[in-house]
Amino acid sequence: LQAADGSAGKAVTFLIKLSREENKWPAALVEGIITECFVNDENKWRFKTERANEALQGLRSIQAEDRAALISRLVDRLHASTPKYQWSMDNDRRQILRAIDDAIASDASGLAALNVLKSAVSNLEMPKDE
Repeated sequence: LQAADGSAGKAVTFLIKLSREENKWPAALVEGIITECFVNDENKWRFKTERANEALQGLRSIQAEDRAALISRLVDRLHASTPKYQWSMDNDRRQILRAIDDAIASDASGLAALNVLKSAVSNLEMPKDE
């Protein structure tokens, strides 16, 4: 996701392919890509929005039971994390929530589990601008 977030052509192509396929990718790969949109390795939350829609649609490429478990783990990480930045990320949050809504709209039955993630992101306490 880092390369795709920076517009690297092959990474973007891969994310688009991932978002269009169903049940073809290892759950751990998909989890890593999606988690990168929300939480870094230092357990700091921030939002990588550039290719979040494609990453979230990639959930369709794993089994339904794996989707729910992945989202549950991601929500747990969000709850246990702290903000990466000490300034307001309201615009980034609006963009990531729009990406979640767009992913759900693309496959309401297959991606309905994203509503739990949407709620968790909506309820994050945002840093205040000073």
